[in-house]
Order: sequence, then C-alpha cells, then structure tokens
Amino acid sequence: MNTQKQLRFNSAHLMRMVDDTGILRHAIYDVPNLKEGYATDDNARLLMVAALCYDHTGDERFLALAYRALSFLGYAEKGGWFQNFMRYDRRFVDAEASQECYGRCIWALGTIAGRSTLPQGLRAAAEILLQKTAPAAAGLTQLRANAYAALGLAGWEHPARAQTLAEQLARVAAAYHGKAGPNWFWYEEEITYCNAVLPHALLAGTEVLGSKGLLDIGLESLDFLLQETTRESFFWPIGCNGWSRRGHPPALYDQQPVEACATLMACLTAHRLTQKDVYLEKAQLCHDWFLGANSAAVPMVDESSGGCYDSLRQDGPEPNQGAESLLSWITASLCLQTYKARVQES
Repeated sequence: MNTQKQLRFNSAHLMRMVDDTGILRHAIYDVPNLKEGYATDDNARLLMVAALCYDHTGDERFLALAYRALSFLGYAEKGGWFQNFMRYDRRFVDAEASQECYGRCIWALGTIAGRSTLPQGLRAAAEILLQKTAPAAAGLTQLRANAYAALGLAGWEHPARAQTLAEQLARVAAAYHGKAGPNWFWYEEEITYCNAVLPHALLAGTEVLGSKGLLDIGLESLDFLLQETTRESFFWPIGCNGWSRRGHPPALYDQQPVEACATLMACLTAHRLTQKDVYLEKAQLCHDWFLGANSAAVPMVDESSGGCYDSLRQDGPEPNQGAESLLSWITASLCLQTYKARVQES
C-alpha cells in the first residue's frame, strides 16, 4: 500500500452518499434520496471501491466504508443467497435478490477475501460469508450472474473454487458458441447492459484455469464489443433506449457510466494477458468518456460535488448522481491509475 498517493477525484459525494447503514441508491441532483433506500448490489460495489481507495491512500475513512459495506452484505444474506432492496428503515422489500445481485456480491467477496493488503479480520469475514453463499452459484442460469460470480471466484484463493469457476465460465462460453456467427461475435442476440463483464470473466478465468479456448473467446468478443462502441475516436457505449440487436443499428442513448467502467476493467485484463497496447488505449478512452470525451463533449463527472451523472442523454447529462454512476467513476479512475503505475514500474 502506498500511503503517499492522493486520489484524483473528489470523494465528497461518496462520503455524502454513505450513512451508518451503507450507500444509498439514488440522489436528487447531489442530495441523497432517502426515500429510495439501499441496494445490496450497490453495497457490493462500495465494498470493492472502498478497498481500492484504501489500498491507494491508506486513509482509514475508506477502510471504515469497507467494513460498513461488508456488514451490509452480511445482513442481506439469507439462506446462502442475498436480499437486495432495503427501505430506509432497514427492512428488505424483496424475499431474495436477483441472480445478478448475487453474482455481484460474490465478485466483491472474492475480491476482498483475496486481497492481502486488507486487515485479516475483514478478509476472514468475507471468506466466511463467501463459503456460506458460493455453493448457490451452481444454480445460476443468467449469463451476467455467471460472469460476476466467475470474477469473484477467480480472485478467491480457495481449493474448491476451480470446479465452480469452470462451471460458470462454461455456461458463458456455451452461450457464445450458441449465438456467435459471421459479423456477430457475441453471447446473445442483443448487446444490452454491463456487456464487457462477459469477456472480462472469461479473461480473468483464463488466468486461473489456463484455458486458451476461453482466452480466444474473451478476446474475440471484447474486440467485437470495442468495435461496436468506438465511434469518432471516442467511447460510445450502447444506449439503454433500445440496445443493439443483431442486424440493426445500435441505440445511441441513454449511455450509462457502468458501461464505461465495465469495458475499462475488461480492457485492463486483456492488456495484462496480451501486452497489446490497443487495450490500454481503449481503457483510456473509456476513462476519458467520464471527463468529456464523449458524444456530447461534456464531462459526466461533477467536479464540484464529486458525483457522476447517472446517464448521458441526447440532450446532455441526466442531472441526478446516484450510487451506481458514482462507484463506476471511482472504479474506472482508480483501476486505470493503479494499473498504469504498475506498468510504468515494471
């Protein structure tokens, strides 16, 4: 841990959005919206972000956020699964979370359990919760849930992880073989949301399982996604108002910060595996999307508040600054900054 490094972003909105329970889901402009309560998947994201910030700065405030987020996940666990939506009075409103929420929790827990820079107690608590919930991964049927879980299992140093990891990735690879064809190197009939997590999982799994087949699929599909989301020399994610269906032009809006973050993370893993400069260049494009290198030529980051706008619409940024967009920006910023520093040192 390098305690001399400073954050390159304003952490005020992060501190504003987190209370003594966890991170709140939404904001009205940059004011936390208590009526919308909390979501477990956002607190899984917070757990990973807080660990990144702590590793980068050594600031105990971020370590406290990591403890809080892990406590939230422990409270959300029920019978080896997770509940997701919680009201402001700390009562869950759903019996159980979606598969994708579960997968995000496994990703966060695996990341924390395998992170040697964190306090032993935090890692041990994540390990206990992971051992309790990881068996449910065998029943996952949704691709992004498989991918999220695989990313967590790839970071978890446990002897039992290899078989479950291989099962998750086999499902992702099977979807690719079932849908990919000429001019369409993808896992589904549509390119929709959090797209890069699919190739990212295969690439991360390759580092553990050593499968060239998974590596080839991961790179081929990531290259296709980058082709579909690079226009006019900047990153242009698939819009959520219509997605991108095979044989049809993609929706251009609304663009989501989570897409820039997910694609950046996949590109960094691809660069680590291949050492091809193009992936680091694409990661930089994804990062710069937040700073104004986008279709509207406007920053998605509000420097005064420290927040990130929730989407980029045709008429400009949507003004609210919720948890998902904020955590996507911080993750993208720190992941790229940390990775480039390691490359320069090597």
